[in-house]
Formats: sequence, C-alpha cells, structure tokens
Amino acid sequence: MYRLDFDKGILGADGKIRYRLDFEDFFKAAFFDEIEAKLTVLHTDMHAKPGPYYRVFEKVVEEILNNLESLLLASPYSLNRVAKLWTALIVSWKSQPVIKPHIKEFKEDLSKAFRYAKFRKSELNRLALMLNVKTCLYCNQQYTVAFGASPDSPLEGLKLKNVTAFLQFDHFFDKSTYPLLSMSLYNLVPSCGVCNQKKSTKGYDLSVHPYVRGLSETIFFRIKDRSALTNPRAYDNLEIEIDTGTDPDVGMLVKDLKLEQRYGRFRDIVMQLECAKYVERYYSDLEAELTTGMGIAGDTVRRKELRRYLRGFREESEMNDEPLTKFRRDISILL
Repeated sequence: MYRLDFDKGILGADGKIRYRLDFEDFFKAAFFDEIEAKLTVLHTDMHAKPGPYYRVFEKVVEEILNNLESLLLASPYSLNRVAKLWTALIVSWKSQPVIKPHIKEFKEDLSKAFRYAKFRKSELNRLALMLNVKTCLYCNQQYTVAFGASPDSPLEGLKLKNVTAFLQFDHFFDKSTYPLLSMSLYNLVPSCGVCNQKKSTKGYDLSVHPYVRGLSETIFFRIKDRSALTNPRAYDNLEIEIDTGTDPDVGMLVKDLKLEQRYGRFRDIVMQLECAKYVERYYSDLEAELTTGMGIAGDTVRRKELRRYLRGFREESEMNDEPLTKFRRDISILL
C-alpha cells in the first residue's frame, strides 16, 4: 500500500542498503544470459519451421532479443508503452486468419523462454530478500516476508535452499497477456496471495502501480457511523468505508481487491484505537500536571513511544513493516 522507492534506498534482509542501480545490476546478472539463450533457441526454431506466420513470430523474437536488457530493466512507464504496442500487435494478428490460430502457442513459447516459473523457485527468492517488503504492497493487510538472510549472512553467499519467502510476485502487467514482460524487474510486485489472485489479469493505470504511487497516497479509511463507537448495542453496525478520491483506477483496484469487505472485519481494532485515545489523554493530563506542579519537563520521546504502542503508529520509513499501519493511522486521525 506504501510506494516502494528504489531511489531512496531499500534496506535488505541482510542489513545492506541497495539503490536502483544495485537492483538492476543484480537482475541483469541473474537472468539476462539464461533468458537470452532460451530466446535464441526459440528464434532458431522459428526460423526452421515452415509457414508464413513463423516468419512473423521470428521477427518479433529477434526484436525482443535486440532489446532484451531494456525490456528486463524497463521503468513502469516504459513497460506501459511496451504493453500498448504488444496489445496492438495481438489485435492485428487476430484479424489475420493465417496467424490467429497460432497466437496462443507463440505466447506460451515466449513464456517458457522467459523462464518465470523456473526463476520463481530460485533467484526471485533472493530478490525478495533484497526488497525486504514485509507487508503486501496492495493491501497492507497480510505479511509478505522472506527469511534466510541476516546481517551475518550476506545475500551474495547465501544458499537458496535456506531461503523461504511467504509472498507472491504479482505481475502488474499480467504474464499470460504479456509474456514478454513476465521477467521485467518493475513488473514484479511483492504481494499477498489474496491480492495476487483477486487482481488476476485485470489491467490498471500506472497511478496504482506500487513502484509509482502507493495506494496510501490516494485512499483514506473512514468510519461510516461514529455513533457506533459510543453505543455498545450498535457495535455490530460499525462499518469501515474507504474514500478512494477521484482516480477511477484507484476505485477499481479497491473494488477488485475487495478491500472494504476485507477491512470491515477489523472493528475490534477500531474499538482498541478508541480506548487508546482515552489512555493517551490520561497520560497527557498526568504529564501536564507533573510539569506544572513539580517542574518536571515533558518527555516527548516517551510520549512518542506511548503513541506508537497504543495506536501502532510508525515512521514513514517503517510503514511497510507491519500490517494495518495505514488503517490504524487513518482511524486514529478520525478519532
């Protein structure tokens, strides 16, 4: 839900801070050669097969090979342009009776050449440790953690059999529609299984791409009827709603991921935050009394830690570390 910013630096699970160039260097070193080799074999196979449609596919594979590095490291904006060109190409092929029956097979061949299924079980777990994203970038509701690295065991020497990653990589541009983007770095979004499944093959504008803008920047959690907070009999009527602003793609993604329904079950947390407000006020009044009566200076550090403990507040750099941080912050502001 919070944007993953490569330019600000990302603290990996091994305690090392990496920047955009570090991730791109790793990605190129880990995947380029094998994908290039598989695409070269595919190109050779296409060249050897009879039929005019194979000449068409051969030229596409050749174009991909010539631009492979750019494709693997393309920014979200560049991926968006490639996706539009690919969509237009597929539409043109479907209008040609000679080519149309073979499109599905060609897309499957491309998918195999890019090797996502194989890499997901190996080197992409290493990427998960480098990104160290601890909660789903779409919902901030589920943990998405990877284990196996520590400051004492740098990733460079880590055996992948010792890595466990409780996450899925969502393809912002889905891999079945866009097989040539299945191994593009900025198309791989750490997410929970629920969001990955519900988003599925649906397409969205870059305004909701977690590497461009986080959902937290555009949505706001609200309580539909605040009277339910003070009336125990109305507790079952306590409803959570999400203000999605004016961006239609934000509203569409929130609806597709069923975020309102999924957050609606956290009524108990709303009640906890309501109680926390009174506990925090009690300590603030006590501190004010001690400050006035006994000349004791207020302890801003302790007050900050109390707020953190009672409400679950986190610094901006920590917002992806725990589930429900955006939800807790928004509801606390309302209360």
